[in-house]
Parts: sequence; structure tokens; C-alpha cells
Amino acid sequence: MARKTLVSTAAALALAALALTGCSSSSSSDSPGSAGSSGSPGASQSAGSAATDSISITIANGKISPKPAVHQVHLGDQLQLTVTSDKPDEAHLHGYDKEIELQPGKPGTISVKADIPGIFEFETHKSNLQLLQIEVK
Repeated sequence: MARKTLVSTAAALALAALALTGCSSSSSSDSPGSAGSSGSPGASQSAGSAATDSISITIANGKISPKPAVHQVHLGDQLQLTVTSDKPDEAHLHGYDKEIELQPGKPGTISVKADIPGIFEFETHKSNLQLLQIEVK
């Protein structure tokens, strides 16, 4: 009985480790412009209250605009990620396990409260594109 529990626990830990490493095998250093970029233009911050950070991304002909970067978000802020793609796809925010189906020409939005500190990839599954990284601190 104890062996079965040990095996189950080991399997659960292995799955958790896989979930934390993400779906893609590419490293974050592979993305040009990912180092040193911070914040999102137009995001408002005020002392004592949660702000909303909005980031819009367009995918056309396999190219991402703006170029993938690391966006810094304050712990507790609301985060709104909007993606418009020219092809059907699925976008996924790691760590928060939020995903949206993308239809050609129609913006898809994920909204989350940035309440988990760390660095998280936002990527597409069918076209395997890393759209950006979110650093929550």
C-alpha cells in the first residue's frame, strides 16, 4: 500500500515539473529583444490600487508584432492579453493555465489577476510561436 502511494506521489511530482517547464522546448534566450524590455506601454499604475496592464499582439504570416519581449507586471495587477491572428490557432498563458481559441481576424483576450510571481510564457500551440513572456513581481 505504501509503495502505491509513493509511486502516485512521484508521478504527481513529475507531472507538476512538466507543467512548470511549459509546452515548448525553446529557451527564453532564443527570442530577439527579450532581454531588458520592461512594462507595457499605456499601462497605468497607481499606489495602493491594482492597475490593468493591457498588451495587444498581432500574428500575420507567421510574424509577431510587436516582437516578443519580457513584460514586467506588478503582483496583484490585472493583466489583459489580446491576440489577433490571421490563422486559426490556440494561445496559452503558462502558469495561469489560461488559453483561448484564435479565429482569423478576430481578437481573442485572456484576462487574469497577476497573483503568481515568476516568469511565464504566452505562446501559440498550432504555430508554436512564443508571443511574449510575463514577469510578475
